[in-house]
Amino acid sequence: MDAAIRQTTDREPVRFCEDTFATFRRAPLHANCESQLIDALRQTAHLFQGSLRESYIHHFRKPGKLLRGQLAFRVAKSCGATSDDSLNWAVAVELLHNATLLHDDICDKDACRRGQASVASLYGDQVALCLGDALIAESYSAAARCNTLHDPVQDICAATRELAHGQASEFSSIQYPSRNCYLQIARSKTTPLFVLPVVGAMKGRNTSRQTSRVKTYLGTCAIAFQALNDLSNLAGHTAEDPCSDFLEMRPNLAIALFSDSLDERTKTAFDELYAQPLALRKTDSNLRDQLHRYWHTFISSSSHARALDFTLEQVRIASQQFSNIDRRTAINVAPLQDWLLQSTETARSAL
Repeated sequence: MDAAIRQTTDREPVRFCEDTFATFRRAPLHANCESQLIDALRQTAHLFQGSLRESYIHHFRKPGKLLRGQLAFRVAKSCGATSDDSLNWAVAVELLHNATLLHDDICDKDACRRGQASVASLYGDQVALCLGDALIAESYSAAARCNTLHDPVQDICAATRELAHGQASEFSSIQYPSRNCYLQIARSKTTPLFVLPVVGAMKGRNTSRQTSRVKTYLGTCAIAFQALNDLSNLAGHTAEDPCSDFLEMRPNLAIALFSDSLDERTKTAFDELYAQPLALRKTDSNLRDQLHRYWHTFISSSSHARALDFTLEQVRIASQQFSNIDRRTAINVAPLQDWLLQSTETARSAL
């Protein structure tokens, strides 16, 4: 094991003040919001017909963590929204989030989503695109029903615009993203759907100082969240088994660090490989062989360990920021902080 990896794995786990956080975890607020949200999302299927309904039911057969929707419900209810409005806000956020996943699977040619066939692979890109558009429309509709929230439709508009910008920026470069470029993409693609459910529900009910602290915390969480997803894509892969992010040359923190570390000549060749169409990289044996050679170099480098180092630092910063936000908001965003700490331990043990 090289020194960089040994140093990372020997570190103490990132921790928040356990006594305080345990209290937040046990808070009984809205304990059944997850089941309410699942029911509401499944009932939304009746709004669609034909292949849209069929693909919608398939996609939500595994609804995911529902982390953003739970945050939306908890914060809205805590800030004085009615139960119906809190649920509608949660549905609006989850529908928008899932629309981005459907569109992301088209862009990335992903065959799987949440352990089952993606809508794009099962029903085709055209149906997946239309379903994503339909979910965005229903997200606006659900937001419009939130009478006790402050301008929720405009919040959905702003988040959708920012998300589209982030998704487009991923495909606008002819070079593999640098670390700084990767962070810009991650912020644009991930931060809006962490800020939206919480700050959207808080508007008009909290001081600008409180809101600023929460937004800063959520922005740090978003970067850590994306980095943890990147690390999970790498987990368990050997020298003969490249991960999907590497094979398809998607933005990934560890790969960005690896790319930045290459000498100029090797970096130029790596970027030329990145510029090739994905379909050609999958079918051309010479390009596949080049990718595998780069993977072998990547596996023997410290890029994975350095990515974990960066992630641990982001989680440490997020934990400090979490301790500085007001108690009511902290109780309501505790599921996010809980997920962050648990996923960090999983990432550390997988290295």
